[in-house]
Amino acid sequence: REIDFGLWDGLTYKMALRKYGRLYRRWLEDPFAQDIPRGEKISVFILRVKKAVMSIISANQNKTVALVSHLGALRVILNTFLELKPEDFWKLKLESGAIYIIELNGKLKARVKSI
Repeated sequence: REIDFGLWDGLTYKMALRKYGRLYRRWLEDPFAQDIPRGEKISVFILRVKKAVMSIISANQNKTVALVSHLGALRVILNTFLELKPEDFWKLKLESGAIYIIELNGKLKARVKSI
C-alpha cells in the first residue's frame, strides 16, 4: 500500500504545489524533515513496507515472487536492498509500469538485477 498522503491525497503534483506550495516543496526536498499534513510519516511508511516485504520473503523461501506495488513502496524496497542512505530517498528515478528485478541470495543479501 502506498503512503497515506493525508491532505494531499487525490491531488496531482501541480494541484498539491498550488494549494500547499511551501510544505509540499519541503516534503519533496526532505521527506524526513517535513511530514505530510494529516498523513503518514515517511519513517512509519518505510517500516511498514519493510515489514511487509520481510514477511513475504519469509513465507516464500526459495521461490520466485512477483510484487506489484506503487512507486513509493517500490522506492522503499529498492532503496533498502541497494542500501541507500535516507537522504538519498529520491535518488532513484523510477518509472510507472516498469519491472524491477531483485535477486536474493542467502541471508537477505540481495542484488538488484534490473532497474
